[in-house]
Amino acid sequence: MTLSIIIVTYNSLDYIEECIDSILNNIGIVDIEIIVVDNSPFDIAKEMELLLMNNYFKEVRYIHNSENLGYGYGNNIGIRESNGEIICIMNPDIVISSPDLFKDAISQFSKDDRLGMLGYKQIGGQNLSYYFRQEFFLPIFTAVLTKLSNKLNLFYSKFMHLSGAFFFSKRDVFTVIGGFDESFFLYNEESDITKRLFTAGFTVKYDKKIHYIHNIGDRSYTSIETFKLLIDSAIKYLDKYKYNKIKYLTKIRFELKLKYYMRKMMMDEHQANNYLSKIKFLSDLIN
Repeated sequence: MTLSIIIVTYNSLDYIEECIDSILNNIGIVDIEIIVVDNSPFDIAKEMELLLMNNYFKEVRYIHNSENLGYGYGNNIGIRESNGEIICIMNPDIVISSPDLFKDAISQFSKDDRLGMLGYKQIGGQNLSYYFRQEFFLPIFTAVLTKLSNKLNLFYSKFMHLSGAFFFSKRDVFTVIGGFDESFFLYNEESDITKRLFTAGFTVKYDKKIHYIHNIGDRSYTSIETFKLLIDSAIKYLDKYKYNKIKYLTKIRFELKLKYYMRKMMMDEHQANNYLSKIKFLSDLIN
């Protein structure tokens, strides 16, 4: 196999067919394998397995994890079971919209031995293909600069990480750096992978010329449960690389306080209360 596509799913029945169909419709002459690793509970997993075996029996290998130990854990299983020289990490809500994408990715890796990670332009949600890493966070400014840099296609790998929803790497390179760090249950894996690639002497590249579709909302609203997961992963990342987590959490809290007062002025009590819950959560961590 030249390319192995790893898709980790969790309650993803509504997305998986469009995702796989878009892959199969845009393969071109590329030799691929598709591995679906399902972290869903047993009853949903049985539906997923039946759907895949009925519709994609020859095209897809299906693996069900009896326990959901996280996104990175699922991807590592898929990578270990893969045979391709190049791996593609892909969310189930991704839709391929270009017949040139896979061929282009293989071409880029074949021409550059130091290329460790490759991403393309994301369309969907807020159209964010990359983000600033946590150590460079500045209240308000980071959000503005992230949107502006994405709009202008200005990617600086020294400060940013690619979206983890859809990216490519060489299988042997990913093995060398240790794969996904499974202590991250969800979120912030991209920052960690980027740091380890740099340490090993590899590069990270964003290519704007080809886009893909990510069927994701704008995520302007996140629940307190999701926020706690985000913060937990951010703390693990900051601790791992010896950054000041209290300083980071204080800056996050300051930004949320500004947003809270803005929502109060707009009389948006629902969002204001959401921010207030997050502020209290951060204050408990800081104190």
